[in-house]
Amino acid sequence: MNRFQTSALVFVLSAATMLAGQARSLAELTRDSSLILMGRVADARSYVGDDGEVYTDVAISPAAVLKDQGRTSPRELRFTVKGGVIGDRAVVFSDAPRFESGEDVVVFSGGE
Repeated sequence: MNRFQTSALVFVLSAATMLAGQARSLAELTRDSSLILMGRVADARSYVGDDGEVYTDVAISPAAVLKDQGRTSPRELRFTVKGGVIGDRAVVFSDAPRFESGEDVVVFSGGE
């Protein structure tokens, strides 16, 4: 198994086991997601929001779109997750994914 396959598999398994605090199977994630893609994290920048919480803006460059219901395949996928690292301060949420620039991921989006 190459590095991309290993990274993707790890993310798929972690996403499949925990989403929004509820255990979800890979079959449920696949069924409930309107967009599934494999890609590389082009950018992941953490910052402190107006509410004092740490957030990370993430940009994914798709390598392959595995499922796309009613959308044009995106050239780039951008979203924000809670948590991140700023200097020596790290904020981690157990049910939130973590992203690092340059890593290969599989993203499930638009699920319930």
